[in-house]
Formats: sequence, C-alpha cells, structure tokens
Amino acid sequence: MISIAKLSREEMIERVKNSGTYIIRAKGATVFGPGDAIATLIRTIVEEENRMLSVSAQIEQETLGYEGVCISVPAKITRGDALPIGVRLSVTEAALFDESVKVIKNLTDRICTALDAESRQIA
Repeated sequence: MISIAKLSREEMIERVKNSGTYIIRAKGATVFGPGDAIATLIRTIVEEENRMLSVSAQIEQETLGYEGVCISVPAKITRGDALPIGVRLSVTEAALFDESVKVIKNLTDRICTALDAESRQIA
C-alpha cells in the first residue's frame, strides 16, 4: 500500500476515481463500503470526534459560492451540524466542480418538479 503523502495530486485523483476497482480486486465486492461509511459517520457524531469527512451537505453561498444544492464536500462533522469547509480549487477543478453542481441542481430540480406533479395528480 502506497502512502497518500507520497502520491502526486494526479495519482491521488486517479486513486479516488478508481477506488471501487481497487476494492473489488482486494475484497471481491464493494457491498461493505456504504456500511463502513455510515458507521464512521455515526461514530464521529456519537463520540464527538469533530472530524472532517466528505459528506453530502447543503452548501451556502459564503462557503463555496453556491446555494440551494446538496453536494459532497469536505465538512466538519459535529454532534449538531455538518459545516461545509471551503477549499481552494485550481481553475480546472473549479470549472469541474461548477459543472457537477449544475448537473446535480438540474437533476434535483427535475425530480422535485416530477414529484410535485405526481402528488398533485394523487390529491
């Protein structure tokens, strides 16, 4: 196993993108990943570890320049809150993040619109 500190930024990005493949090669499946992530989140809250984790959180204008959308961002997790942490991004990273936010917001809006229409039909 290579230490993260020894990886270049590009290697780190590739590792994250392909982490599912690494897990499947090592363990044969990724079925335990979500359970482990949930257990880590619960332990962080219950034991008041005040850790920084990547979680889906509603971001605010002053944090990352966007609002009204939930997206996976680094956040300080406390017993009472998930506080998104702003990170410095390169121009390329900012453009990619911007595109991700737009896609997620667009899909969320479409889903909410469809659910609203469906609930009006039922009522």
